Amino acid sequence: MADLLAVHESAISGELTIRVREAVRSFRTGATLTPVLRGFTADFRAGELTLVVGPSGSGKTTALGLLGGLLRPDSGSVHALGQDLTSLSPRELEGFRLRHCGFVFQSFNLFSALTAREQVMLVLQYLGHPPEAVRPDADAALAEVGLSARADLRPQALSGGEKQRVAIARALCKRPRILLADEPTSALDRENGENIAGLLREIAHRRGATVVAVTHDPRLLRHADRILEIEDGRIVRERTSALESL
Repeated sequence: MADLLAVHESAISGELTIRVREAVRSFRTGATLTPVLRGFTADFRAGELTLVVGPSGSGKTTALGLLGGLLRPDSGSVHALGQDLTSLSPRELEGFRLRHCGFVFQSFNLFSALTAREQVMLVLQYLGHPPEAVRPDADAALAEVGLSARADLRPQALSGGEKQRVAIARALCKRPRILLADEPTSALDRENGENIAGLLREIAHRRGATVVAVTHDPRLLRHADRILEIEDGRIVRERTSALESL
């Protein structure tokens, strides 16, 4: 299997891959309609690690859901990799996510009965990889995140940082052009948080992937290429360096 962190053949660093314009999204609970995104507008590019930061309830996770087609806006537009996600059927959206998107979550979402290798193999089997390639490809994915020696261990025997690296390997094994991470370091200690932040940046730079993470974690800021600050469902500021004054 080729180096998973090698630049994606069809990705051009700096290429505009995701374009969101005036996205509005609300959630209904009984008779109560709660607005979350109120005209969210942003661009995301290949080869960049972009952080979306803001207070709880500002719309970070909802925005991430729009980028990967997990949610639809009530109004506005979301274009990703040349496709209008708002015009796709549920089945077409599922196919888009399967082919192009990798997801990493705070809670890891690992199966307790499966080893690290089996977690990754399961994804490759679902994608229809040739049976003889599934194990070697899973091992290559784990090697890319530094877990070759831990491949036979189940989640209960792994540290928090190792679990998150398994989750990243599972997302990377299908070579997604878009990698979306929801609070990927908030459950980790300082060292593991720094390691995961550095790995996300490396994935963006070496693979040419569009990597977007929503976070409260200040440790990620120095690793980011761009920082988008969100408040009340809108981007209020864009920074290209964590060193810029607030």
